[in-house]
Amino acid sequence: MQSRRLCCLCVTAFIYMTFPNVVRSQQLQWLESSTGCDASLRGLSVVDDQTLWASGANATVVRSVDGGVSWQSCGPKGFEKLEFRSIVAVDDRIATIASAGTPAVIMQTHDAGQTWKEVFRHTSPAAFFDGMRFWDREHGIVFSDPVDGRILIVTTADGGLTWQVVAPERIPLAAEKEGGFAASNSVLCVGKEGRAWIGTGGTTSPTSRIYSTSDFGKSWSVRPCPLTSDIAAGVFSIAMHVDLNLLVAVGGDYRSEATSTTTAALSRDLGETWQLAAQPPSAFVSAVALAQSKFLVATGPTSSFIANDGNHWKHFSAIGFHALEASPKGNVYAVGAGGRFGRLEIQN
Repeated sequence: MQSRRLCCLCVTAFIYMTFPNVVRSQQLQWLESSTGCDASLRGLSVVDDQTLWASGANATVVRSVDGGVSWQSCGPKGFEKLEFRSIVAVDDRIATIASAGTPAVIMQTHDAGQTWKEVFRHTSPAAFFDGMRFWDREHGIVFSDPVDGRILIVTTADGGLTWQVVAPERIPLAAEKEGGFAASNSVLCVGKEGRAWIGTGGTTSPTSRIYSTSDFGKSWSVRPCPLTSDIAAGVFSIAMHVDLNLLVAVGGDYRSEATSTTTAALSRDLGETWQLAAQPPSAFVSAVALAQSKFLVATGPTSSFIANDGNHWKHFSAIGFHALEASPKGNVYAVGAGGRFGRLEIQN
């Protein structure tokens, strides 16, 4: 694969401090290249700054072991009509993917994508996996749009080898037309001590909803979130700023002709209550992540934003992506349409 730098945009984004340990300013630029495929990439798993996996349309899975310089195609054969928008990798050989579409399947590889094994399939035509995360190497969770009136949640306790459906009665009833958005594999966020949060939209309402658990997905409650919900609007991504004990939800309306006015909300009580950001991103964003344990980065198809506290967002680039994720060291990577890959260069 011959990488190419398509575009670089360097700007200075000023972060006005509300707490003492945040750098006042950052120089940021997206360094763009290609993964060697032309698929729309929606899933990204950053094992470390060398090992990266991404997934998306037409059963595409690509893998890099040199920090995104070169990529290898390694998607499952015979599933080319499916979009695998969720991916979680634990190292350079083991990864799990989930499909956004019918059939709703979860697959796993232990040999860097040379072979894949189907480890779960749901037979309902309503099943549509929107996100997957792991708390640790053994415990993971995947969720789907509602099946029989409630969102479908499946969990694993053996590293994804087997999956169990959470009892429907432990999950609140879904609202009419409610569902998740499989835009970036980040509308599901996991935290410490078995906590997790799932954002939804789809129903016509002045508020969207966020489901939460504190027992590794065994039982769930739901709370309103002040991001407007509609057929194409709601919560698209959730991230936690661990040092501030802060949850941030981002989204909006993904339709190009729509104007998104409620694009970010935050919670300081582990998702019990949510407030709109004072200065939200000025456009729809599909993904948010914590960079260097210091500040938050959000991106959408047309632009990218930065915030130190989740409350005051500033535009820093006209380059945008579908999904992003930070490495354990806090470096941020992104993937998007046409097989695009991005690395965020941060100069303190």
